[in-house]
Amino acid sequence: MNDNITKLLANGDIAATVAELNKNPALLSETDDNGVVLAHKLATSGAIKYIHDLVTQEVLELVTPPLGWTTLHCAAAAGNIAALDGPLKKHGARVMHWKDDRGEIAAHVAARHGYLAGFPPEMLTPFHFSICNNFGQTALHLAAENKHLDQISHKYDPVLLLYRDLAGQTVLEIAEANGAVDQLPGPLVIRARLIAAQVAKDMKSNA
Repeated sequence: MNDNITKLLANGDIAATVAELNKNPALLSETDDNGVVLAHKLATSGAIKYIHDLVTQEVLELVTPPLGWTTLHCAAAAGNIAALDGPLKKHGARVMHWKDDRGEIAAHVAARHGYLAGFPPEMLTPFHFSICNNFGQTALHLAAENKHLDQISHKYDPVLLLYRDLAGQTVLEIAEANGAVDQLPGPLVIRARLIAAQVAKDMKSNA
């Protein structure tokens, strides 16, 4: 990575860093001695919000080991999704579906850490909550495991709470086992339980 950029970042000189990147945007894709891309560092710190005009689709989709994370995955883990709001709305359609080495999209990462609310509402659809990682878990399974269901809207499809992972557990069952079900909107839980009861009834009658 450019030595000057490294020094500026170490000193926390955001203004000078932005000026340097405006002169040479290609620096965003350079890596440091540990293989970390500059764009990922800025996404993690939140400083990427100062260079919105430089964050292209290619920058959003930069991937590095060991987890195969994109720039958006890094922002999601650190709670800095809002720092990418503009670029995400312009260029984020594909990166929203980008899976890392664990089969997780950025929504999985955000859900695990309690940052789902950081996504622009129009960018996060029911489809994103149907995508499973390598363990058959949706983002809501991870939110339930880590007790971050307080960011789930009553407008969500209750069926999403009934998806089963490879261990056979639904989101609702995990939430109930973890004592996190009270974080969910009451009407959503009621609708999910009614659907589950009807499905069980239908299966029994068809047996």
